[in-house]
Amino acid sequence: MTDALYVVAFPVLTASAQSALEAVRRLHDPQVDVVQPHVTLVFSQIVDVDQAAREMLRVSSGLRPCQAVFRRAMPWWTGSGPAHVFLVPDEGFSSLGSWHDALHASTSVFAPARRLDIPFVPHMTLGAAPNAAAAGAMASEWNAHQPPIEAMFDHLILGCLQQVSEPRFNTLASAPVGLHP
Repeated sequence: MTDALYVVAFPVLTASAQSALEAVRRLHDPQVDVVQPHVTLVFSQIVDVDQAAREMLRVSSGLRPCQAVFRRAMPWWTGSGPAHVFLVPDEGFSSLGSWHDALHASTSVFAPARRLDIPFVPHMTLGAAPNAAAAGAMASEWNAHQPPIEAMFDHLILGCLQQVSEPRFNTLASAPVGLHP
């Protein structure tokens, strides 16, 4: 089966961190009920599910778990459409960037999905806003009042968006990072 697939990493969070993210996302993120907090490593790619799962498992065996600390929210706007607010890691930025690079290696089935025209910034989305100024205000509010969010990433998740009555992220495969038996 061929679908538009994503590879994401779901963070392991403390209850208080999960609660803080949920509260802000519930107010500002139209995808709060579609997918839980995550870092997207491969954006929508049309590829065979079995082939993608094998590739993800192969890549995951060469990775190490990533402890990340998200201290700063930043506005992100491409110049058109809504702006977004990204929670960006201080610690873990390089590791998550390396995960992205490994998944997009030239021999990978995910290589065609790599966007060289847009920098990859590992992040968890806090919300969307109608414009850059509103996103800036949302980021400033988060930065003024929220403690750092500590997160552990230890799995890669292959999934797709499914439209039933409402869109939902559907997990198709999961692979722990690190050496596999």
